[in-house]
Amino acid sequence: MMAILPWFTQLFFLILNVFIGIIYSEMCGSVFESKNDHVLVGNIINTSVVADEFECHQKCLGHISCRSFNVHPGGDITKHVCELNNKTRQMKSVDFIEKSGSSFYGQVKVRSPGD
Repeated sequence: MMAILPWFTQLFFLILNVFIGIIYSEMCGSVFESKNDHVLVGNIINTSVVADEFECHQKCLGHISCRSFNVHPGGDITKHVCELNNKTRQMKSVDFIEKSGSSFYGQVKVRSPGD
């Protein structure tokens, strides 16, 4: 069961982001990629404590400058540290590093056929 959860969670966020990204993005479409055990450092615009990755994702979508976010485990299983970033890993590849236990989520541009 534990091996299925991370895969299912990533699929859920991918599907959710396709729908939310198309509605809220000024681009043609936007989705978030995810990368476990990685973070983007040095580009943080906001830090907060959240219940899960979904809440952090919602905070990012609600912040005009947010382009990606990191989620770190908190001291308690029901709390996580959410860091909103104003850059993506493609914009600042030198700031994209490995960090065990944390996860990175970043916007990826999606173009319509014919663009």
